[in-house]
Amino acid sequence: MRSKNLSRLLAAALILALLCSCMPAALAADPEPEDPAEYSEPAEPETQAEPEDPADPADAGDPADPDDPPVGDELIPPEEPAEPETLDEPEDPAESEDPEDPVDPETPKDPEEGEETDGEEADEEEEEPEEDALPESFVGLPEGYVFSASELTAKRELNEQEIPAQLGNMEPGVDYVPGELLLSAETEEQALLAAAAYGAELLHWENGLAMLALSEGTVPQAVAAGAAENGEKLFPPVEPNYIFTTYDPVSAVGAKRSDGAKAAGEVPTVLTWQDWIEELDDEFLQDPADPCYPWMHDRIHTWAAWGVTTGNTNVVVAVVDSGVDPWHEELDGRVLAGYDFIDYDEDPSDEYGHGTHVAGIIAAAMNNGFGGAGVAPGVKILPVRVLNSRGSGNTAAVISGIDYAVNYGAKIINLSLSDSHYSFTLREAIERAYDADVTVVAAMGNQSANMRVYPAGYDHVIAVAAVNRDGSRADFSNYGAWCDLAAPGVDIWSC
Repeated sequence: MRSKNLSRLLAAALILALLCSCMPAALAADPEPEDPAEYSEPAEPETQAEPEDPADPADAGDPADPDDPPVGDELIPPEEPAEPETLDEPEDPAESEDPEDPVDPETPKDPEEGEETDGEEADEEEEEPEEDALPESFVGLPEGYVFSASELTAKRELNEQEIPAQLGNMEPGVDYVPGELLLSAETEEQALLAAAAYGAELLHWENGLAMLALSEGTVPQAVAAGAAENGEKLFPPVEPNYIFTTYDPVSAVGAKRSDGAKAAGEVPTVLTWQDWIEELDDEFLQDPADPCYPWMHDRIHTWAAWGVTTGNTNVVVAVVDSGVDPWHEELDGRVLAGYDFIDYDEDPSDEYGHGTHVAGIIAAAMNNGFGGAGVAPGVKILPVRVLNSRGSGNTAAVISGIDYAVNYGAKIINLSLSDSHYSFTLREAIERAYDADVTVVAAMGNQSANMRVYPAGYDHVIAVAAVNRDGSRADFSNYGAWCDLAAPGVDIWSC
């Protein structure tokens, strides 16, 4: 009998141990060891010896059949289990010496304060497109708006020239005016409509050119939106207000001035070059060995041209540059009023010197007893100031200067300035000048490279490179198949 009861008791212990070993880990409040023997701690022998209520659920350690007779005191208890202190339990991560370095690599680490969880990172990744989203003020054009042919052309040019992509490599304040946009608008109403599409302010509209000031967003965002032809919102094509530059004027060393001298009046119209040498008393024209001698006349055969004409006072040459000194003795009496598109006033005086230097090459007086002489000393100069005292300007000023010269009646426009960025609004200004039968001449740039700069790079512009005395290309001059003419550009005497 004792043997039978002992066998049943051992069987019950084994069954209980098997059940505990199969229990899901989630049911336990704390991690437990995987050894089933650690879950089979037997009840005290005294408790097992009291079978008053075999069905009592508290007696979980005795799964014996209720039909069996009660187990008596004569039962031999099983061997006493080892003390719990000797159990080889796994180290609790929460109790490790370094709570930030748990033993179990699969146990997730609680994020510290300010540390992003995977879920938060995923949320941020989902929110990233919102950072590139257009500002709320970019409401677009009215529904049903139809782009004109010129607007579609401008959009195509923006994409063909890759202007939106290039803006990523440009620096605001260096390559373009921050927050300003340019676009073509035939009417002021159209300009206001475009401004509303970008939530911008219309700063200026004249001669088909509109200048906008953004209240929100960036120039690259606006240009990219304007280059798109389709989308939930439609935007008119716009471009940056690029910054233009010119270069320090190169004047001859030791050029002399006479405060009381006046410009020559009537000059001979048909003479040979030998006659000019004999008749002219301009100091720097007498000796080709003089460092101030204007050798340009030899290279381009000005002497022969002067045998036909020295320029007509009815011909107006617009110098769109840094302004012109109207009181310079070599230009006195032949500088027209002009306009200043930097300060927006009627005083286009030169604060940099480059425009006056250019004007002297064109029209410095001849036979006045000092200095040299320009190529066409008989013409009138229209000063148009589009560059500031540092020789810097922007696309809007250059366009306004070109339109002003055309409307004034200039026959020739000189642009000794350049920028490497394509502008569809500047191209349109050049076309307006061409349609008005105005000759536009522009410098090819001083990057010493086969790179196209503007406005010299547009159609209907005479692109001029620079050469040395011997006719070779000046080391600083740009070059390429787009060159139309080469002219003297090194050590040129002028005002």
